[in-house]
Amino acid sequence: MSFILIFLFLATRYNFGNDYENYHRLFFEINRSASPDLSGQSLSLSVEPAWILLNWIFKPFGFYAMVAALALFHCYAYFQLMTRYVPRDYYWLAILLYVLNPLFLLIQLSAMRQGVAICFFLVSLKYLSKRDALRYYLCIGAATLFHTSAIVLVPVFMISFYDGRISRTVAFVIVPLFITGFLCCELLSSPLQDFVAGYFGRYASYRDPGEIGSGIGLCYQTVMLIGILYLATTESTTGESSIMCKVAILNYILIPFSMIIQIVDRMEMYFQAATLAVFPMFLCKIKRIEPRIMLTVLMIAYVGVAYYKLFYTDLWHDSYISYKTLFSDF
Repeated sequence: MSFILIFLFLATRYNFGNDYENYHRLFFEINRSASPDLSGQSLSLSVEPAWILLNWIFKPFGFYAMVAALALFHCYAYFQLMTRYVPRDYYWLAILLYVLNPLFLLIQLSAMRQGVAICFFLVSLKYLSKRDALRYYLCIGAATLFHTSAIVLVPVFMISFYDGRISRTVAFVIVPLFITGFLCCELLSSPLQDFVAGYFGRYASYRDPGEIGSGIGLCYQTVMLIGILYLATTESTTGESSIMCKVAILNYILIPFSMIIQIVDRMEMYFQAATLAVFPMFLCKIKRIEPRIMLTVLMIAYVGVAYYKLFYTDLWHDSYISYKTLFSDF
């Protein structure tokens, strides 16, 4: 029922999100000619060939039909993620975190190309767990053809060869490294900026620095990382749950670098989806109800603040403050 409502929200939106109008205009640019120009040289925006081909396929049906189809794919990818990995008693929490965390629903409905790429990655997770390299890389190849940043997912397959629990020694090393990353990230700012300019030139507009918000945000992320590492070190965490923990840890490895370069935020979005499954798994391991309730409230409060701030940040306010549907004028 929840995803039916989410699908309707996504499929019927109109001019909602920062990039909606750009993609709307681009749809007509792509379809001006009888055949698609996969090079994209004639377009006002630089986009990947799979996005051009998708727009051309939907030429007979229109832009709004394409948006609805993408909404269906998005809902399918997140639905199968939750039903496959999230404990049944925590479906409600996973859905709530998905809705409130802007990086899942609100940002991805605007960043349509990367939204498709993320969905392909979510579909690929079951192949990652099975060490099915062929189907995993078919998914990642498709993702990369929609958004170049998905190239970061190519080496992720290597974690499938170690599906056991993480040793406590490794866990104890990761936390101080995570914190140190924030202290040293400025030293890496210049080489990272040069790397992005050289290999991801089309994403130059993503080079505004990211932010974790405050010392409170750093404390929250550290607590959640410790929780994931605790889960990853337990003997019962093997197979698919172990793989999901490692994907979630990759998300935390990237967080310090997102402080200095925005495209890392985009890369982080692929791995952050795993936290929707791992956080509920972690809560299930806590036997006492008091700390379990405290952590649940902490999660909801943190993403709730992020949700509120999105609507009152200059970059996002005008594009998100008013939701319109295709039927608003009727």
